[in-house]
Amino acid sequence: MRSHARHHAHVGRVRKQVNVRAMVLNSHHPISVRVIRGQRKHRVIPHSDFYEQLSRFMADSLGLSQEELPRPGPWSRSGLTIGALSLRLSVLDLDQIDRIIDRQELTPKLFGELAIELGFATRDTVERLLLLQKFHWALEFGELLVLARKVELPRMVQLVGRFLETCDLQAE
Repeated sequence: MRSHARHHAHVGRVRKQVNVRAMVLNSHHPISVRVIRGQRKHRVIPHSDFYEQLSRFMADSLGLSQEELPRPGPWSRSGLTIGALSLRLSVLDLDQIDRIIDRQELTPKLFGELAIELGFATRDTVERLLLLQKFHWALEFGELLVLARKVELPRMVQLVGRFLETCDLQAE
């Protein structure tokens, strides 16, 4: 019976972790404006400029106007936060993510900044995660193009690769 109770306690804890973190791990705001206990901190996340560069590149490469390009939906970039990527790629575990999120409630800092401060990740690892995040954003846009029948998959992969080779991918 104890084993059964332990299992239910574990399942309950995991559900709570997933539910509490779903909003953080799936946030997808074009500009990160963080309001924490009355403090306001603005940080422009590079995806607005990145998206503009990417859409111009794809439109030019495919001979499309900006109006012909598919528009990302409300759930675009879901699961492509640094927290979600670090969990999926085993850079951080749920306990570390819990501690970072708890700290974010007290201080207006970005997830990656706190991961470095708490010693969970190096600056190099966070910068690489930011680069991977941009890769995933480009891939997601390519997927929209494939679904909209604007390009076939092999060509989309080539275009995403060419774009990533030519754009400035430095982590900001």
